[in-house]
Amino acid sequence: GKTTAGALDVLLACCGWHPWFDRRPPIRAWVSGLDWEFGIGGVIWPAMKALLPRGAVRSITFRRHKAPEIPLHIVFMNGSEITFKSAEAGREKYQGASLDYLWLDEEHPADIVEEGRARLLNKIGHLVATLTPLLRMAWVKELEEEPGTRVFRASMIQAAEAGLLDLDAVRAFERSL
Repeated sequence: GKTTAGALDVLLACCGWHPWFDRRPPIRAWVSGLDWEFGIGGVIWPAMKALLPRGAVRSITFRRHKAPEIPLHIVFMNGSEITFKSAEAGREKYQGASLDYLWLDEEHPADIVEEGRARLLNKIGHLVATLTPLLRMAWVKELEEEPGTRVFRASMIQAAEAGLLDLDAVRAFERSL
């Protein structure tokens, strides 16, 4: 559910359809997973691909086209762009750009978060992080406390009640802990 929400959010912003994103296209966005194979190819891209408005897309460049597909870059008809990044590539791969939007899926290393946030300064861009704070990284707590940050929390029970997960399976999992 978190990744689907992140995918929808960045796509709405890039298409100019977002109800509260404060700028119009073209939008320059980065989407970052922890790794290429699972994070981007196995989780982020399938969620995004299911929501991608085909008529709004000019081109998609792939790192790998066979399953699991791994995208590198999406260009929209309105000039917006999404570039995919992988934390496994290291901090240096997050340098040298000015961004409107950065989406981090899962808890990234602090140095990559710092570098990514620096990319947002010039355009006063938006950072979106979709994660379960399993590692309890300091940057997550610090970000939650910053003025202007909005935090949305949901439990597995809430997800099941919303129809995203099987309620009996969630309750069984909860009992097993």
